[in-house]
Amino acid sequence: MGSSHGGGNYPNVGSSGITAEEAPRAIPVIDLSCDHFGADAPQDSEPSDYGSSDEDEGSPEPRVAPPHPNLSNIPFFESSIEDVEVDSIDIPSGSIVYDADEGVLRRGMLFNNKQHLQFVVKDYSVRHVRREYRVVESTPKKWKVVCKQNPSSDIDHCPTSQNCRWWLRAKLGAKTECWEISKLGPPHSCLMPTDSRSHQNLCKNLLASDMEGFIRVNPAYDVKYVIEHADSKYNYAISYQKAWQALKRARENVYGTWESSCQFLPKYMLALQKYNDGTIVEWLHKDQQVDGVFTLGYVFWAYKPCIEAFKHCRKILAVDGTHLYTKYRHKLLIANTLDANQKIISVVYAIVDEESYESWKWFLDALARHFVGDIVGVCLISDRHAGLLKAVGEVPAFCEPIGVHRYCLRHVASNFNSQFKNVQLKDLCYRAGQALTVRSFETVGPNNSLSLSVHPSLRTCKMTCH
Repeated sequence: MGSSHGGGNYPNVGSSGITAEEAPRAIPVIDLSCDHFGADAPQDSEPSDYGSSDEDEGSPEPRVAPPHPNLSNIPFFESSIEDVEVDSIDIPSGSIVYDADEGVLRRGMLFNNKQHLQFVVKDYSVRHVRREYRVVESTPKKWKVVCKQNPSSDIDHCPTSQNCRWWLRAKLGAKTECWEISKLGPPHSCLMPTDSRSHQNLCKNLLASDMEGFIRVNPAYDVKYVIEHADSKYNYAISYQKAWQALKRARENVYGTWESSCQFLPKYMLALQKYNDGTIVEWLHKDQQVDGVFTLGYVFWAYKPCIEAFKHCRKILAVDGTHLYTKYRHKLLIANTLDANQKIISVVYAIVDEESYESWKWFLDALARHFVGDIVGVCLISDRHAGLLKAVGEVPAFCEPIGVHRYCLRHVASNFNSQFKNVQLKDLCYRAGQALTVRSFETVGPNNSLSLSVHPSLRTCKMTCH
């Protein structure tokens, strides 16, 4: 949401002439300067832990490539987080595999990938033997862990007394392309803790894998249920912080991250234009500070069916804005109209960084250009936002004699009540604004105990409504 490459507007992107083969596979990354969480975020949480890892996991490097030359004026972006592809490696038939119910690790066991191996070892350690381990080696082709009770990372040369000699080493097979437990030490000789209700290896990733099924059914799954799940399945107590982070990771695994969702927005808009011929999308991006990186400022879109529907609706456009919550605190601007059956139709949407004169001016210019055109007598209804009022005065389509501008009655009544603090007066104010004839307008109040003579404030309200 901001100015385009070099500070100017992006031209309208047409809905034809672009095939799937022409779309770039890798494109510049987007700069996301905001980082806010919702109200339920722990106070000490990091801005975003997607791509962060436990001690035994690595983070991929971002991939950046130049945009397709034919689409250089379209604000495509690529997430700095590498997409995890569905694993297509099959474990050979007859191989030794892990049985979650049995909970036994054996030498020669095969796993689809490193993540599968790590998950199995965590499940074995947390749920079955109830011992903690630590990672002493982790590379793209090797992974080694030892019992936490062993202070040495070299099992072969550590003292045997008072040290648990359980350890495990796995490697990536050259032929099978599967991970295999190549060496496995003797069983744990350390004592099982009896008074501990926490486990270091019961991490957010393990809990998140359990939560994904629940998240698909109910995206609003509550943190308290994660805590209850950890207690019922693993018999361990976890902190609210860990439960919240696990739930956040599960949502990201299922629905993606805030960053990836934002960076897929240009591709989504292009898909709308491709498969809904006539759909309008306009972009305005902030000044480019780094080559290949854009900061989203504004985006405006209108679906083709909505554009056609407006031609058969009343010549009314009601505009308003609302907040976007959680991470990105941008604003959603929207324009509605009424059909002949008094049904509301939303015709235009826009996302802007804030409600200001600049954003409203940009939105109203696009609205007038794509919807009003040469139509005379369109009534724009809005609240009294200072930036909006200034912008309306500079768009001829919504100024007399071409168009008219009126205030939203709900906002008028609400502002009236904020000043006079009287619900009965607020109701009379609303009735005055709803009056369709001069006679009904003038009769509001005298038959009520709160008459105009007693409450001159209502006269002020009626003058405003008039």
